[in-house]
Amino acid sequence: MTKEGDRLRNVETRESAGMIEVPGDPNTGAGTAGAPGMFAIRPTSGLLYYNSDGEPDGWVELGIATGGGEANTGTNIGTGAGVYAGKVTTVLQFRSLIGTAPIVATQNANDITFDLDINSLTTITTPTTGDELIIERAGTQYKIDFTTFASGSLNSVSNIGTGAGVYKQVVSGDVELRSLIGTAPVVATQNANDITFDLDVAGLTTITSPTTADYLIIERSGTQYKIDFTTFTGSGEANTGTNLGAGSQVYKGMSGTVLQFRSIIVSSPITIAQNADDLTFDFDITGQSDAPSSPPPAGDYFIGQATVGGAFYRVPFSDLGEVNLVESASSVGTGVGLYYALTVKTLQFRSIVGGEGIAASLSLAATDVDIDLDINAITTTGTPDTADYIAYHDVGVGIKKSTVSDLASVLGSGFITGATSLTTTNHVYEGEVSQVLRFRGLALADSSIPITITQGATALTFDFSIANTATAPGSPDSADILVVEKSSDGSHYKLPLSEFATVSPHGGDWIRTTDTALTTSSFYDIVWETENRDTDGIWSSGANLTIQTAGTYIIKLECAFASNATPYACQALIDYEGAYIASQKIQTAANEVLRIQSVGVQDCSIGDVIKGTARHTAGSNRNLIEAKIQIHKLSD
Repeated sequence: MTKEGDRLRNVETRESAGMIEVPGDPNTGAGTAGAPGMFAIRPTSGLLYYNSDGEPDGWVELGIATGGGEANTGTNIGTGAGVYAGKVTTVLQFRSLIGTAPIVATQNANDITFDLDINSLTTITTPTTGDELIIERAGTQYKIDFTTFASGSLNSVSNIGTGAGVYKQVVSGDVELRSLIGTAPVVATQNANDITFDLDVAGLTTITSPTTADYLIIERSGTQYKIDFTTFTGSGEANTGTNLGAGSQVYKGMSGTVLQFRSIIVSSPITIAQNADDLTFDFDITGQSDAPSSPPPAGDYFIGQATVGGAFYRVPFSDLGEVNLVESASSVGTGVGLYYALTVKTLQFRSIVGGEGIAASLSLAATDVDIDLDINAITTTGTPDTADYIAYHDVGVGIKKSTVSDLASVLGSGFITGATSLTTTNHVYEGEVSQVLRFRGLALADSSIPITITQGATALTFDFSIANTATAPGSPDSADILVVEKSSDGSHYKLPLSEFATVSPHGGDWIRTTDTALTTSSFYDIVWETENRDTDGIWSSGANLTIQTAGTYIIKLECAFASNATPYACQALIDYEGAYIASQKIQTAANEVLRIQSVGVQDCSIGDVIKGTARHTAGSNRNLIEAKIQIHKLSD
């Protein structure tokens, strides 16, 4: 094959002396060794050869011509740097494409992308006049020296239209514009992309008396105008008012430019409330006083409102009885109902009448009916038969009946019909009246007697309480008598005051008021909290009372224990140097506060310790709620 222009064509070949000959002229068939750049195939071997210089010995073996590849080359078209570099054997070589900042070349699967990467450039903060700018005009890029912008000859700025100009000047390429400032009441607000002008009337100074030289601003068809205030110095617009309809008139008249209206005043029970834009009228029945008399006189009226239409009307009190305020009534529960019927004016109820032995009473001042068993109202008498019935109340169950014979077996010898005293004097039993046993009450002849009587649920408790004794009217007399309790057996005896001489000032008294829980059979040494008097410094804190002056002391302990629903017993003890020299134990009835006193006399030495002790001995656990101890030295 041979090349014709840009094409290759097959040619006939001949072999001569190991050389390849090809027809030099396709028309005549004259042979030649070949031409530069010619390819040929040796027929005997099928090898492909290439002749680069056109000489007979210039053939170069390329290989067996078994493929169908076309023998190509390359060339650059157009101007500028060429992409095609050349050919080495069968390899076409192309130059690589490299971008220089800010141009970036990106190799993709089927193409190469060129991009402008402005971020890859170095930042400068102050351009100089020797720097150049790149611009594009009509698809062609140009460079401009930065000095072109120094004088502002390339660009210029001007104000268009009339009025104050925003543009001021250009200084070294910097365009200077005037700031926009609003003067009250005009306010200029700078936003992200624009400036907003607004009229701020609230920001203006308030004047209370405009003068005729002042102006008002009005707007008509988008144009603002000013009006001299003298325009308004006349009588104003000729306005007036008139009342429509009948009745009392709200509009009164006009004074100058002022319309005058009458105020609205209401009388009870009508109320009026002045709101922002209206007046509210209401009917306030709850705010009225009670009727001056009950029932109201016949000349008084009630106000009603029709359920249809809502119209109000008045009803004389004398006619109100014809109106049923109660629609219905009925008895609830079982048995005979009290309710009987409902008439036009009256609810009718059955009367309550007591039968024999039953009394029913009702007074006008009461609010209920008392029904009671009145055995005295039974007039029939007789001797009970064993088959007769007697009604009785079973605790926890209710009313039951029993035959006389069954009741007799329970009561044993029968009913109690009387009582008698066992002694000849000082009888407690007084007698029997109308089947009621009567007993005399117990009372002290003198309130100053140091004895208290406490009435419990099942017993009367007598106690010795010197606290209840009245204060002596004067200084004790040597003939006065003291009651002393023996510490050995708790018995009492009297002793003239002369035997005690005068009372020594040594001693004091101490109190505890905080509740203290006690358990059964436990002993509690009372911790004192406050002192009323302490002449010797016997106590500072805790339970111990330490004697500071030797001598004979009289000691009194008082304890109070909380009440309980069931009976219980407690004890008050005086402790001297670890031994109890006096004690008192009392059991109280249910729901009663128990108070115990214990008194003792003891010879003491300096440093001896005295304590008050409380003990709970029987029943449920109790609290010690109060305690007091008194220690006084007797005279030598």
